Amino acid sequence: MINTLFTTLKQQLRASKRLIKKSLVMTLFMTSLAEAEDNRRVWIASTYEPSSTMELRETKEPGAVAELVFNNEEIHNFSSEEFELTFKDLTVKIVLDINLDEGTADGVTLTPEEGYIAVPDYRLVEEATTAIFYIYPLEGVGM
Repeated sequence: MINTLFTTLKQQLRASKRLIKKSLVMTLFMTSLAEAEDNRRVWIASTYEPSSTMELRETKEPGAVAELVFNNEEIHNFSSEEFELTFKDLTVKIVLDINLDEGTADGVTLTPEEGYIAVPDYRLVEEATTAIFYIYPLEGVGM
């Protein structure tokens, strides 16, 4: 009787370990999952934490044709990403270096398509802050 109970408990423990491993793998997968639209990207940290977002959108900044807004929450990923966002006919290449400066900030580098300039074109963005980059036509800035 005790041997049967012990065997049953061991089987339940093994099944629990497998379930925990699967849950952990899914959690790690979800933290690095990024949702993307043409002009917006969202990094889902977890169900309980705010997500980081980056959006290329219309601006009211004089002379600028667009702005890129990066709402930097903790992404929980330790790699760099390279991607493009497009707003109307404007495409901007973005390099996001995650967890620089001892894990307290992310580096953002913008390279707009030919004929445009980003101001600033690079910025270190602290966690839990928002950064705005403006995109200007080169002709509008005298270049």
